[in-house]
Amino acid sequence: MLRNLDTITDREVRSFDEDGVRLDDDRIIFWDGIERATVARRSGDFGRMLSELGEPLYRIRQRMKIGDLQGVSEPAERLCATYAGRRGELAFLVMQAAMWSRTARGERESAVAASIECYAILREHPEYAQRLPGSRRPRFDAATGLFADLLPIWLDSCCAKEGYRAARSAAERLEEPRPDGIRFYLGSLALAGEDREQANRYFNSMSGTDSVSIELRILSRALLAIDAGDFPTAANELRARPEYSPTTRALSWYWGGLAGLRTAAHREGALDLLQLAALEGDSEPEVAAAALFHAGEYFERVGETRASVAVRKELWARFDGTRFARGLRSATNIPDSER
Repeated sequence: MLRNLDTITDREVRSFDEDGVRLDDDRIIFWDGIERATVARRSGDFGRMLSELGEPLYRIRQRMKIGDLQGVSEPAERLCATYAGRRGELAFLVMQAAMWSRTARGERESAVAASIECYAILREHPEYAQRLPGSRRPRFDAATGLFADLLPIWLDSCCAKEGYRAARSAAERLEEPRPDGIRFYLGSLALAGEDREQANRYFNSMSGTDSVSIELRILSRALLAIDAGDFPTAANELRARPEYSPTTRALSWYWGGLAGLRTAAHREGALDLLQLAALEGDSEPEVAAAALFHAGEYFERVGETRASVAVRKELWARFDGTRFARGLRSATNIPDSER
């Protein structure tokens, strides 16, 4: 019997695996759609897979329908190892749920491995994106593998090291060609995790001729300059290109802003960060909170108290659950009523 109360009695199971149950008429029934079933062969394996996969997949689908990215986390994480490297529709459901739930929890670095799995599946089956339960759809650049809701901006060195290891394993399962966006994810994670040699290796391997790939190479040079403390070079590198594509614009604002704050163009840098927070806050709250935090620090440093207070209140009002909001709260004695 299926969960929709339909009953199938006139068909035999031809085969089954993690991707679902194939009937003798070539229909595939997903595990989360099966309430209970009896099969003639391998009944023990069938029952085990239905028990291990059916319920968590059903919970993932129900949570995704209503956009509950906190509730989807536990069942998605339970199945990630099972579906890593698989390319079916259920694997995409699990990996997309894992990617979104990790970013929602602020675990951006660990979301990269899931995003690479998602890209590998979407490259072969772009139609799966439209079949996800709920209204949200992945926003990714098919040419580079970059996801607009997972900007390659990393805020924790220790998490970056762990995220890099997991992402590298996922990338090793990805068949060539491996696009420049995947290489940039890996290189930027390695750099954030203080492995400059690996970062250089990934950045130097980018060779695309499309505009986004060209911009990624510019961004990689700026990142390396920032890592070396050469902020003027980073700012000049980023501003040499008058306009960035939608895929990389937010990245240019963030790193251009951080570099600008440490050069003569410090006010322009602060404005870049404020612009990023305003336009990307809904999809990237952790990054937007980081941008506001750094802009607020700048205004406080130059004595613009009103601007500093306004930025701080914006950080608390819109991004109160982020690490930068929590850090600012612990560092200040301002009462909650004034926040």
